[in-house]
This record gives sequence, C-alpha cells and structure tokens, in this order.
Amino acid sequence: MPTIIDRENEWSNSVAATALLLSDSTPKEMDAVYLPGLSKGMIDSGNLFRQVAVVYHDRFNTERWVAFNGSNGEGMGDQNKPGAAWPGKDWYISQLQLEDIPEFRLVPTGPGLHTRGEMDALVALAKERGWKKVVLVTVPYHFVQVFKCLVQAMKAQEYWFAVYASSTETDWEWEMVGSQGLEANTTPFREAGKYAPKVWDYERKGYSAGFPELFVYLANRERFALGELTAFPS
Repeated sequence: MPTIIDRENEWSNSVAATALLLSDSTPKEMDAVYLPGLSKGMIDSGNLFRQVAVVYHDRFNTERWVAFNGSNGEGMGDQNKPGAAWPGKDWYISQLQLEDIPEFRLVPTGPGLHTRGEMDALVALAKERGWKKVVLVTVPYHFVQVFKCLVQAMKAQEYWFAVYASSTETDWEWEMVGSQGLEANTTPFREAGKYAPKVWDYERKGYSAGFPELFVYLANRERFALGELTAFPS
C-alpha cells in the first residue's frame, strides 16, 4: 500500500510534470502531429482539431503527417464497442479534412483501447516510418498520463524519438461525456481531478513509466532521438 509520503511525492511530481508539459515548446520541423482518441466533448472543449491544424500548417518542412488512434471508437469493458468511447477514426478523418489537411497526410495507427495501448500503437508506427520528432495535442489534464505511457512504450519497443506537448486554451466548464464514455455529463474541470489517481494506478500496474524516468526523458529527448541515449541511467 502506498504511504502518505508516496502520495505526497506523487502529487508533487504530477504538478511539476504538468507545468513542464503545459509550457513545452515545439520544433519548427516535425515528422508528425498526434491526436489521441478523445470524445467529441473533449475535442470541442479545446477546439483540438483547430490546434492540430495550427501545428500542422505552421511547420517549415513539407513531409509531415497527422496521426491518430486507428480504432473505430471502442473503449474498455462495457464500452468496448464502436463509437462508445469516442466517435472513431473516420470521424477524425472527416473533421481534419475540414481543417485543410489533405487526406493522404492522415495516418491512423493500430487500434488502441486505452492510453497505454494507444502509445504502443504510436511507437510502432513511428518505428515503422522512422519518425524522430512528433508533436502531441490533447486536453491539458491528459498530458502527464500520455507521456508516462509513451516513455514506457518507447522503452518496451526500444525505439526512441522526441515528443513535444502542444496545449491550447480550454473551456473548463464545457459539458461533455467523460473518459471512456463512463459519465454522461461532466466537465474538463471535474475530469482533471480524476486523473491523478489514474496516473498512480497506471504506474503501479506497470503500464506507465515512473516520474523520474519521465523527467529524464523530457530533459534529454533530443539525445534519445539522436541515439546518443538508448536507456535510462541505472
């Protein structure tokens, strides 16, 4: 069982990691921008399709892609059916084309039913295509969980690349369906308060990296991408 000190350290690290990621800077050239599978309300609360388009259109290099979860919107447990957790990849394709992103630049990953599964699929796609710089767009309270799962997935597949967080203004009182479709009516503000226990649970089960590894990765991601680092210091 976690001690009070463990919990205090977890909260302190969550605050530090959130501050780092929400103040992240993104490179002017990239291989791809990635958008996780999110509910319509989560997308609308921060106008995330527009944010993906801003990132995509504001890059200097021409050979760049937009990647996203390749499932049809399945979730976990009772939500494991198309469209239950989010509308699915076809919805993303249609909406991203409305932002003047060509369809041939849209690349679904393998299906992912939860955050770690999504990051496994993203790392596999990046490895297949040789991507070394990816910008990730999601709702603010999701970044820490995504990046901790991403580091664990890169470690498991032994493929490292630099990933940067791109955040945007959020309507914290936006009415929406909750994560995995488990709550019919919630807000980003209420959802944010639920994510710290989820982060702890994922790490405890081995689905995500620990905070020390996350901090080392964020401080050295360009070195990891260049192959100068291939493992964490022991």
